[in-house]
Amino acid sequence: MGGTNWNQYRWRRRALWLSWLVPPVVIGWLFGSSKSDSLALVGCAAWLALFAWAALRLARFRCPRCGEPFFYTTDRRIPFTRSCPHCGLAKWSPTETIHGFPA
Repeated sequence: MGGTNWNQYRWRRRALWLSWLVPPVVIGWLFGSSKSDSLALVGCAAWLALFAWAALRLARFRCPRCGEPFFYTTDRRIPFTRSCPHCGLAKWSPTETIHGFPA
């Protein structure tokens, strides 16, 4: 299963899932324990910012082989692709080259 580049992708994907699933629990706790709604609203804004950051970070993942964006080209976005739209590297496959140079 690939190398450190795929590990980086795995961590970015986990960060996206965690940023989606964990904050609602925390915000629910804030709503329940706080007499002021402003703290919960700040929590919601922070959750949105965290999720947007994690989503953009995942979307900007670069292909381990060619170094181009793995999930989009200049004219289209492909969020659930199984291979790089630029060089065809399959997701999770080992790479022979890293950014055009032999590994």
